[in-house]
Amino acid sequence: GQWSRVNTFLSQFVASLSLSNIELAVFFNGCNEPARTREWIALQLQRREKISNVLRHLANKGTPPPKVWWIAPSCLKPALRMALRNLNVPVFVTMDDHRQEVIAYCRENSCHAIVADDAEYIAFNPPRYFSARHLKLTYKGTLESNEYII
Repeated sequence: GQWSRVNTFLSQFVASLSLSNIELAVFFNGCNEPARTREWIALQLQRREKISNVLRHLANKGTPPPKVWWIAPSCLKPALRMALRNLNVPVFVTMDDHRQEVIAYCRENSCHAIVADDAEYIAFNPPRYFSARHLKLTYKGTLESNEYII
């Protein structure tokens, strides 16, 4: 089913990176940053509204909702961590300030690039910055993304 497709995609993704001699380290935000509480609350309210729209749509029309209303399941992050660890990808969960810990790791380990979906990384002057939102694994097994030149 869908979980099998996720695992297949991740294994192809990791294999594609390995063929290009790219080492992958994945960071998950495990922080509860007090300065970002309002941002988190706003995001939760947006998600709740989308879920309400989906349930209302299902009750009224009985058809699948539009794809723009898709919400990731709450278990997605732990499931992805487990799947990536199973593929021998180093997985980290940050404990203090997520962005600073990612940048510190990059500097300590001489990383060549960051793939993320947060413009705040640009303030830390990363070596190269690629868009996670535009990251695409093609059917040919190649990776495509947009690089933001800083």
